[in-house]
Amino acid sequence: METGFIVSPEIIGLLGNGYRAAEYAIRELIDNAWDADAQHVWITLPNSLPTDLSKYELSIADDGAGMGPHELSSYYLHIANNRHTLRGDFTNNGRQVKGRKGNGKFSGIYVGTTIIVSTKANGRSSQFEFNREVLQQATQENQALDRIKLNLFENQCAVDEHGTTITVRGLRETLIQPGIERLKRLLVQEYGRTEDFSIIINGELLGLTGLQGQSFEYTENLPAVGAVRLSFVISLGKQPLRDAGIGLRANQNRSESLAFSM
Repeated sequence: METGFIVSPEIIGLLGNGYRAAEYAIRELIDNAWDADAQHVWITLPNSLPTDLSKYELSIADDGAGMGPHELSSYYLHIANNRHTLRGDFTNNGRQVKGRKGNGKFSGIYVGTTIIVSTKANGRSSQFEFNREVLQQATQENQALDRIKLNLFENQCAVDEHGTTITVRGLRETLIQPGIERLKRLLVQEYGRTEDFSIIINGELLGLTGLQGQSFEYTENLPAVGAVRLSFVISLGKQPLRDAGIGLRANQNRSESLAFSM
């Protein structure tokens, strides 16, 4: 007699719940755009919370490589696939890969109730969606994860069109609305000093100048080190700037911030 594992659909909810706040889940989706060699990411999210949480919607669009139908089915929907094992430590454009465990795709389910994935590559556009209610119902019915079928819609697009858009709809009732300023501070720590990766939040380019306070920048070429760029913001308000500290980056790697206040 032989037996085997049965994977519950609840695993997706568990994989998407390991975040301290919604902003960290959104950052995970930005990491996916980085790994796709995107040069631009456009984030659109509401400034205020709608009365009806089901009307809440945020989107993250990038101009990265995108995915074809086969890649979407065999790679993106492959749970816990190790990006480093399958494709190496660097992207096609030489970036160091950020995604490691292959679970970041589910971070959207932490924020919302419905996730829509639209992507374009090699003259083909593909789209599918899944929602938390389907997962919950399948879990209650003891249905295995691989028995849940997703409708994949395919169409033609221009050959030079590429990129992926993640749309999150319906804010979870138990979640605090993602804050624009909190998201900016988090993304500046990770990407604020990256020259070939632009993040636009509600039409505004992310940068230190977008933080509250006075901005400074200084560049120097140090012997045996090379080019060093110092960028910082000094808060002018009575209250200290949240997440104050010094973030160090070398060769696209960010170390933990050294926190301090004065």
